[in-house]
Amino acid sequence: MKQESTDKRIRTWVSEDGKHAVASMSLGSGGGIGHKLGKGGKGEQNFRLDNGEYAGEGGGSSTGPVYRGTVRLPNEVRREVTPPVQKGKVATPPPAPLSKGGRVGTTAKNDESGKKNPDPEALHAKTREQVQNVLDKDSGTHDVNMNSGYRSGDTTAHGEGRAVDINRINDQKVSDAIDPNVPAEQRETMRERLKEIRTAADANKEVEAYIDPVDGYFRPADPNSKSPGRKAKDQEIHDHRHHIHITIRK
Repeated sequence: MKQESTDKRIRTWVSEDGKHAVASMSLGSGGGIGHKLGKGGKGEQNFRLDNGEYAGEGGGSSTGPVYRGTVRLPNEVRREVTPPVQKGKVATPPPAPLSKGGRVGTTAKNDESGKKNPDPEALHAKTREQVQNVLDKDSGTHDVNMNSGYRSGDTTAHGEGRAVDINRINDQKVSDAIDPNVPAEQRETMRERLKEIRTAADANKEVEAYIDPVDGYFRPADPNSKSPGRKAKDQEIHDHRHHIHITIRK
């Protein structure tokens, strides 16, 4: 046999006909594995590459366990990989504006048990646009929740897709504006939001009616009418103590 490798730790001999090979591994005693194998303390153990077995050629057989079988490299291992299981809540997407390009986002969730959530797309296109304009005028409002919009069969503007009800601003209840049980600062924060939105609605000539827990008004349906409209009555304001109502003209 002729020697093929010059590695000091592994020496390989190949037969003249190239059909058989023998590798000799020098394990040493001061490092690496740290054990001498083979008879006579020669510190080497031969491994036949043709059949994957240890042999005692030139130094006797090993007193340790003998590995028999096919040698596989790490990259030859084949097994099914199970993807890791995701834990935790999926992040809720940010609210989308009622109208394209709007700044203030709107969620649509009905908090009344058993009642379906409103569909923003069921509103008249003009309603979405003008309500968005009103909300965008208040720089302190970032998002709102619309708890009612188009209501099929309703005889009011809701039945025409021209009215919306908003019960939360910046995830705070609109009713906080008049709730004596909430902290004064929380109450005043909501009152400030309502004042800003009410002012923006008043300046928008397409708004036909606006009512919140503190104040409100009604305008003539005809924008060319000479009538100034009227203020909301106490009972009407009381009926809207939990939300803002906005009606847009046809």
